[in-house]
Amino acid sequence: MLSKLRIQNYILIRELEIDFQDKLTTITGETGAGKSIILGALGLILGNRADAGTLLDEHKKCIIEGTFQISNYNLRDFFTKHELDWEEESILRREIAPGGKSRAFINDSPVNLVILKELGEKLVDIHSQHQTLQLTAPGFQISLLDAGINHKDLLDEFKNVFKSYKKISKGLEELLDSEAKTKKEYDYNLFQLNEIEGLALQNGELQKLEDELAILSHAESIQLNLQQANYLLSEEEQSILNKLREIKRTLASIANYNSRLKTLAERIDSFLIEGKDLNGEIEDFLDGVSVDNARMEEVNQRLQAINAILSKHQLKNEPELFSYLEDLRSKVSSVESISEDIQRLSKEQAKLLKRAEELALKISNNRQKEIPNLEKKLIALLKQVGIPEANLKINLSALNGLNEYGSDQISILFSANKGSKPDTIDNVASGGELSRLMLCFKYILADSIYLPSIIFDEIDTGISGEVAISVGKIIKQMASRHQVLCITHLPQMAAMGHQQCLVYKVTGKEITETNIRALTEHERIEEIAKMLSGHNPSSNAVENAKELLGSFQKL
Repeated sequence: MLSKLRIQNYILIRELEIDFQDKLTTITGETGAGKSIILGALGLILGNRADAGTLLDEHKKCIIEGTFQISNYNLRDFFTKHELDWEEESILRREIAPGGKSRAFINDSPVNLVILKELGEKLVDIHSQHQTLQLTAPGFQISLLDAGINHKDLLDEFKNVFKSYKKISKGLEELLDSEAKTKKEYDYNLFQLNEIEGLALQNGELQKLEDELAILSHAESIQLNLQQANYLLSEEEQSILNKLREIKRTLASIANYNSRLKTLAERIDSFLIEGKDLNGEIEDFLDGVSVDNARMEEVNQRLQAINAILSKHQLKNEPELFSYLEDLRSKVSSVESISEDIQRLSKEQAKLLKRAEELALKISNNRQKEIPNLEKKLIALLKQVGIPEANLKINLSALNGLNEYGSDQISILFSANKGSKPDTIDNVASGGELSRLMLCFKYILADSIYLPSIIFDEIDTGISGEVAISVGKIIKQMASRHQVLCITHLPQMAAMGHQQCLVYKVTGKEITETNIRALTEHERIEEIAKMLSGHNPSSNAVENAKELLGSFQKL
């Protein structure tokens, strides 16, 4: 419920603060006093748009703040979802800077207007003659029918199953789109993958083949030069190794005469060791070199095959080829994986759809049984609010599929006059009839579910006398279970309130301001008397006001 409203620097309001009770508050005041301004300010903390033109003093910011008691509203999940602090007494605040920049807060945490509006819709329902489109909304009409049926658990299970079904369906649709896009490339990628994998390229093979081809292509020259090197190193009489041995003998003969001579002799040993190793490697290499035209052709063809693949895919080297190969494997594998996921999700989707259809059928059967009861209740209520010849018919038919409400589509047909054929509400109901229809609908909803705070904005327009009293009684009954604020021009309606607030103007030297205050019992009598007979009420009017207030407070 809305427990407190504070408004600062908004249109004609310099500053005001008003506390509201948890039952029925009637709001009265002369035409033009500013009741719509207060509603406009309230709309800002419920997510409506604003601009700098709403500032009374264009050099100061505007602040609208509403305090709400929300312990019974089941909103913890909302606060958790949006990472907001949960408080049983929560504050919604809106600030509009002189430049027009607007900021919104929930419990001092900044939020965007979408979140503020989403929460606001769960806290306050403003109803006026110009806001009756909700009457024809399928979801509202279905909820009206469901209100009289004890199948909340069934509805909750259906909503959860249907939500899961929609989520799975969306994921499946995305996978199918992805598969359609990748499928076009799948065959081509698979062909390339098979072609490259068929090459069976080993890591480092390209370099080894190039080295081998270089040797095979110059085998004769390599053999000749290696043989010559081997001959010079070890085979001729004056070979390098023989000369080194001779030098070693020469130095060894004098090594004992001086330490430096000994070191020189020892260094010759390292030359001899290295020479022998070099000779061995030359001989090993020479043994592996042969003129093999067949092998050279084989290596050449292998290199051509590898280079052809590199050239085909515009790759520079072997690492790029292996990287491209992994990319192809990933693409091909992803398509195959998508197909598996599609099969899995399709089975899950079918299972959820079957369960949702089973639940929807049970819900639909319950609704069909409830229709006569709801028709009877609504017709009785419509007669109470001054439409004695009201006729109302509810038709339930099957949807082509499911939606969030089940498998039903609803049509409420209405006529206000005897002999008139019922038609859709928006075709036949006048503005006043629409308001009273909405009142009856919300009365039934309020009897079954916890509604947010309801604000009726001049719902009594066009009615008077006994009808006004009947409307007031219905609203007061609603207020026994929900907070109701009712803006009214009728004294009968004003007298129904547990609390009455007066909106009034104060004219100063330079500016006229709007304000609001809760009336005392004496002030209520005076205000209702003025509503009965004008600004200077007679003693009879005052007595009538006392009687009206006294009798209606006992209801």
